Amino acid sequence: MTLTTQSSSELLEAAQSIAQWTAAVLQDAPLTKMQRTDFEAVQEYAQHFHRYASAELSIIQNFSQADPAEVQRVRHQLLNYLNIIVGFTQLVARDLPDNLLLYMVTVRHIQEAGEYLKQTVLAIR
Repeated sequence: MTLTTQSSSELLEAAQSIAQWTAAVLQDAPLTKMQRTDFEAVQEYAQHFHRYASAELSIIQNFSQADPAEVQRVRHQLLNYLNIIVGFTQLVARDLPDNLLLYMVTVRHIQEAGEYLKQTVLAIR
């Protein structure tokens, strides 16, 4: 799969959305120290993903013409970031107390965006 300019732009927007949603929860939710640490990790890795994907945009948009080793390197790094994002979000979702269910919607958005990005990156060959 080769990403079009539009789909690569959507990839970057989804990563940016994860960072923004995470920032909103960090700012507003009364989190425990561990939850705050987990959300800070999600935010940090969403920003890393966004920066890395932006820097490698030409390779991402031209995977079919890129050197296979470069494709694997980029896919591997993107998947590392996404696995961390999804994993930490799952931990937070599992441990979110009932009085913070309002924030669960945002946590689910973060999880879904992370999974979407993961599936998009996995589809690239």
